[in-house]
Amino acid sequence: MTTHKILTIILIISAIFFGVSIFLQNEKTDEVVIPPTANEQAVSTPAAATTTTTSTAEKYIKETFLTTQNYFELPDNLVLSIKKINDSRCPANVNCVRVGNIVATMNIKRGTAFTEDFDLTFGPGNEAVSYTYNGYTIKIKAVTPYKGPSSEILDQKDYRVLIQVSK
Repeated sequence: MTTHKILTIILIISAIFFGVSIFLQNEKTDEVVIPPTANEQAVSTPAAATTTTTSTAEKYIKETFLTTQNYFELPDNLVLSIKKINDSRCPANVNCVRVGNIVATMNIKRGTAFTEDFDLTFGPGNEAVSYTYNGYTIKIKAVTPYKGPSSEILDQKDYRVLIQVSK
């Protein structure tokens, strides 16, 4: 093989690799990103989550991503986590009669002691759905990724739920 042919093959392979990597990066753009702020606090999770904080004298508001693999520590020794996610949304590129929604079964613990489970619903018509415990109001703001084609089954750990906690 001549040097010219070898260089041509290398260029073609590089172009294919570059195109695939750009395509895969563009596939990840459906995630909601919350830019960090000066008031950002750490989240106690095995895998780091993004947290933003707005804090005034009388208002406490935090937003963070939760998965079934991590948890969020609140003041008062409370721990918030997601036990499971039920996704009944219509898959992408499919015409459905009913849009569907997400139901996240969540858990609040005080320290290591079990406190209670509750369900939060997210989707059209559920914008005002929230749960209040010990003065904290918990609400789902977004869920990623969007449900893919019906042949694509998402694993529980793939979901990222953006929650808002306020007091």
